[in-house]
Parts: sequence; structure tokens; C-alpha cells
Amino acid sequence: MPLKTFDFPTHVASVSYPKRGAQVKLGGNWTYTTKPSSPVMKSLQLRFDGLWWFKDAVGVLSATIQPKLNLLALENFYAEHELHQEFIYPSERYGNMIVRFEEPLVIPEAVKNGQGLVRDITLKLVQQPT
Repeated sequence: MPLKTFDFPTHVASVSYPKRGAQVKLGGNWTYTTKPSSPVMKSLQLRFDGLWWFKDAVGVLSATIQPKLNLLALENFYAEHELHQEFIYPSERYGNMIVRFEEPLVIPEAVKNGQGLVRDITLKLVQQPT
């Protein structure tokens, strides 16, 4: 089955590299670091300033209304993948990356009188070896 693509573009992303290779402290404040044998698995932190809960005409939450801004659509995407299922993250810097969620989804409470707006959503992804 082909991997699904993460299609929620209204975020900013930061990238961190893991510490790799073994380090041995030598005398005189010297450190020897071995060359890593495993591929780099970058961690990405995505921050959304806001996503919305959208309701249809009869007042039921809908994942199909403005899906790129829709918190229910994001929650459904997470539920489908959880922490174990890989998906494609389209990065402006690195191209299409194979990733998975590194931490569980946390949905903050909606803004009072914000018409379904939920602010400050953070996701953590980790790149998978290819």
C-alpha cells in the first residue's frame, strides 16, 4: 500500500539532528568520535499557530471542510498512523521525507468564542531510514 502524504501545510518546521557516533574522552580535553554506521534520522518539530474544528450545515464536526486547516482531518490522519505507521512529509528543504510520528498527538482546548479555533499545536516527527 502506498504511503499517505501529510497535507497540512500551515505550519513552520524546525529540524534537529541526533547525536551520532561513540565518543571517547582522552587526556588533555581531547575527544575521539567514531564515524556513525547508521543513517541520520532527523527529528522535525512542526508548529501550527492554529487549526479549526469545522462543523457541517447540521452542526456535526466534519473532516472534509477546508481539510488543510481542519483539526479533525489532522486527528484522523494521526489515528490512522499513530506512532508506528510511516508517511510522507513534504519538506521544502529536504524534499519528500519518510517519517512517522515521534510523540502522541496532543490537542489543546479550543479558544473561547474562537469559532472552533485551536492554537499552538505542536507535532514531532522522526525521519525513517530508507
